[in-house]
Amino acid sequence: GKSRERLEDVDPDDVDAVMRALDLDRGVSSCGVEGCKNMIHLIGSNCRHCKLRFCVGHVVPELHGCGKAAKEEARATWMLEQAQAREEARLRQQGRPLETGWKQHKSAVLKNE
Repeated sequence: GKSRERLEDVDPDDVDAVMRALDLDRGVSSCGVEGCKNMIHLIGSNCRHCKLRFCVGHVVPELHGCGKAAKEEARATWMLEQAQAREEARLRQQGRPLETGWKQHKSAVLKNE
């Protein structure tokens, strides 16, 4: 294969040379959805659930098979926010500072998961 060029040595108008210098010409080059041929070198995103790389059209978890993981993450986030709101309301009623009590509550909630 071609040797890797240093970025400062390549012509900025030579897209292929710039991609080689940035090491973007190796590895997966198309979307992780089977049959999708969209290139993902420069415009693409990694899914935080499955860690694969997808084109802009398939990056939404529900569009490439990670819908259940995304739903579970959203539910866990919502439940934590609800716990925070309940704790803040309880602390307000007691006239205690919100931040200190919530940090203690959050660590207790996370320990029980």
